[in-house]
Amino acid sequence: SQELCKRVNEACRNTEDSQRLQWIQKQIRVDGIDQNIDFNSDTNCLGRRQLLHSGTLIKANSGRELIAFLFNDFLLLTIALKELPKITNVFASEKALSATYRLYKEPILLNDIIITELSQFDTNLDPNLFQIHVNSQQKYFTFKAISTNERSLWVKSIDVSSRHFRDVERLELLSTKTLNLTKLRKIGRLFVTVIEGLQLTSNNNVMNAFCKISIGKDEEHIYQTHSTKVVRCVATSPTGDRSLISRSSPSIVTKNQTNIVSKSNLFKLKWNDSTQLIVYEDMNNLLQIKCYDRNPFAANYLIGSSVLSVRELAEQMSQIQGPITKEVRLTSGDNNPNANPSVYLKLD
Repeated sequence: SQELCKRVNEACRNTEDSQRLQWIQKQIRVDGIDQNIDFNSDTNCLGRRQLLHSGTLIKANSGRELIAFLFNDFLLLTIALKELPKITNVFASEKALSATYRLYKEPILLNDIIITELSQFDTNLDPNLFQIHVNSQQKYFTFKAISTNERSLWVKSIDVSSRHFRDVERLELLSTKTLNLTKLRKIGRLFVTVIEGLQLTSNNNVMNAFCKISIGKDEEHIYQTHSTKVVRCVATSPTGDRSLISRSSPSIVTKNQTNIVSKSNLFKLKWNDSTQLIVYEDMNNLLQIKCYDRNPFAANYLIGSSVLSVRELAEQMSQIQGPITKEVRLTSGDNNPNANPSVYLKLD
């Protein structure tokens, strides 16, 4: 009976969470950001999106009142389009529920946030103040909660969630390093440069693309993995061939590039990203190529993938006594018959 009650309570919580996320989708105007956000969906790497807290936060330097929504993956700061009283829970206020909201600034991913200590002077001046540091922007933001209890709740919720996000990312990185290679015999090296991608599809007018290059016997036995830098492409015109400005994601430094869109949703972009992979044991290794459109607010979209035989690559390089440049056709991630994505690799 206890187990049944637990399941019923969990189902009720999930239904309530889903209803609140649907309300957020309807009432908040999410304009001016790269990706469409489906609030009632999975996050990039943390499972299902959850709303952890909501309520009034005041910008300390300007006094502007914001309505903040804290999810398990990002912090959303909004402005109500009508005047509201100070609130500790949007969903306990009829006025807040009837209001509509617009973005105050782009959503801030929690893995990019650190709670920082304020000076003794500031905390003595106002015990309801707290401060966050956004790493990618190298900026501090100071907020005032509407009570000391609210301050404690905001600080604890943001701190715990941001630490958890970073821990999950670290575990993901470790898991890609997979096999213990100490007992395997090295028989060679393969230098791979991911040059560019052609006819890469995106669900948005913006693409944040990266390639993951792996070597191993199969999907279950990966010896080594390398991910390229993320290259961001922004369409500047709604029709025809369009210029795209390509730049790295905020956490990765790379030179600005200019790319071209060949069709309304097909992108051409350059990585020029190199790595060295070790070939172990025998030549029956496979080189796996997967190309993704990175979405910080949802699971990464698989643009396409392919597998090459390392033995065959070695034979081709041996025939010409040097490096080869190869176009690799990718199998479309969503089996779109109109998409023919490919990447160019230089192999040595």
